[in-house]
Amino acid sequence: MDIALWDVDGSLTFDMVWSKHPSLHGRVVTHSEGNHGNLVKVKAMRGDSLVQKGLIPSPDIIKVDVEGGEIEVIRGMDSVLNDCRVLFIEVHPAKGVDTHVLECTLVKAGFEVERLGWRDQNFWIKATNNRIKSEVI
Repeated sequence: MDIALWDVDGSLTFDMVWSKHPSLHGRVVTHSEGNHGNLVKVKAMRGDSLVQKGLIPSPDIIKVDVEGGEIEVIRGMDSVLNDCRVLFIEVHPAKGVDTHVLECTLVKAGFEVERLGWRDQNFWIKATNNRIKSEVI
């Protein structure tokens, strides 16, 4: 399934960047940022929409590594988060992520937030659902 998770159903424009490792990274761009020559349009859906339409089952555990779009992805999973036991999120502050907003969003959704450690300019969050915490291993 070639769909990007986001906070709206529709499409996104990515600026694709080759790294020195054998992988491809990208970031969401707006039209106001101009044409960088490596733009790709992709279908985007809310996590809630994917579950509600029966395209995926409601996940117990979610890993998020979206190079700066962490808040948008989490905002697109309001209902999904109710049944999720734990999230692991790589947070990219250098790419514009407001870490305070992200952590507050998770706490408001009923999660206990724990920072696990740094890697380069990024860090990991483990967010445990307080409503079903006793089931987390």
